[in-house]
Amino acid sequence: MSWVFIGLLSGRGLLAAASSVAQEIFHPEPFNLAKAVGNANVLLVADDHTQAEIKNFLGDHLQALRALGFRSFGIEMLPARFQADLNSWDAAARQRIQRHLEEFWGEKGPGIPTDILRLIEEAKRQRLTVIAIDSDDLSGADERSASWVE
Repeated sequence: MSWVFIGLLSGRGLLAAASSVAQEIFHPEPFNLAKAVGNANVLLVADDHTQAEIKNFLGDHLQALRALGFRSFGIEMLPARFQADLNSWDAAARQRIQRHLEEFWGEKGPGIPTDILRLIEEAKRQRLTVIAIDSDDLSGADERSASWVE
């Protein structure tokens, strides 16, 4: 398995740094999807969940990712307990997901729940399998844990 990690930053335009090895210094550059992905079959995207620009960028590139061979889209912004809803994706399931996004992400900034839901909807339109990868069990988490959510 080969993988690539992409960190997306917004500010004066959308910038990214891509690497399949750890970098000591982050060197952002204008984003080139084909160059960044190369022949990887796993793409990890680090982003600021509050930035609509990043969600829009990802949504705009899901079709290209599918054309490059990607078939799954893991989303860390949704707990794993919603996987059955993502799989069925009927009106009731969509409403449960939307309600969770509004309850959890709504207080973190205006429009964030809508941006996340649009990203999920676009992944579904592109026939990607959407996987909720956020842990449901935070019992052992502390502030240094990757599962910690403020």
